[in-house]
Amino acid sequence: MERTDRKKREFQRREQEILKVTESLLSGVDADSVTVERIATEVGIGKGTIYKHFKTKHEIVARLIEITLEDRMAVLSPKDRTPLDRITDYVALRIGHPHQFALVERWMSGLRQHRQTESLELIQRLLDAERLKLAELLDQAGCVGQSRSAHGMAGFVLASVHGILALGGERLNPDRPDAMNTIIPQVLADLAQGARAPRKVTVL
Repeated sequence: MERTDRKKREFQRREQEILKVTESLLSGVDADSVTVERIATEVGIGKGTIYKHFKTKHEIVARLIEITLEDRMAVLSPKDRTPLDRITDYVALRIGHPHQFALVERWMSGLRQHRQTESLELIQRLLDAERLKLAELLDQAGCVGQSRSAHGMAGFVLASVHGILALGGERLNPDRPDAMNTIIPQVLADLAQGARAPRKVTVL
């Protein structure tokens, strides 16, 4: 049993090393220029060992995207944080890592180009789950209303995050680019506050 556990730990450690090295290699170059042979050389293992973990290089890339999306979902999940706090943490995580956003977009484009349908479908399911979780939290936070559905508000948050990442905080807010991650949560907090405020009744 101990030997089996040791082999399992070694297998997992090697897989993590493959992922780490691949991410590093892909950070500065196009994915097509990184081969399985190069990954194996950088890790210090044989090419055949890579295939014990992943069928193709594209599968490694897909797993890196999955890990990123799982990390994002984890930020939305802690029960000891209020719904609005969890959304705030999510926005800060996304906007605080613009390089990661650019990498994932590039990797996704590569998977589409190489028609990695199975991986793309799995990634889409994770993205859908992330959007549903955002919608649920926005509803719980009181950010929805008659003209603001939970799904619509989730789309607003995602579109705003993507817009800030695509354009860059320094272009949108030259004086305080670091403050861009507070704008979306503040809008949501104002909406929630407005929903909780007592309505004024006009007596004719």
